[in-house]
Amino acid sequence: MKIKTLMRYARASARYKGHDMKKFVWRSSTRCFSKCKVCGASMEVNSNTAPNEIDIGGKAVAINCVGKKK
Repeated sequence: MKIKTLMRYARASARYKGHDMKKFVWRSSTRCFSKCKVCGASMEVNSNTAPNEIDIGGKAVAINCVGKKK
């Protein structure tokens, strides 16, 4: 799957969990990450996964936001 599509899915999943994510930061041409502005939970997107890896992962897509907006 293309990295831009994965980024869109990851952002939507984090938003569903209540997170307000920062812009993605690129680690390489196939990997990027972002953190929640409120609680600091992170997520990573990888479009070039090995057979035992996942393409979207991190606390921001797994748990609800626990921080409070100021």
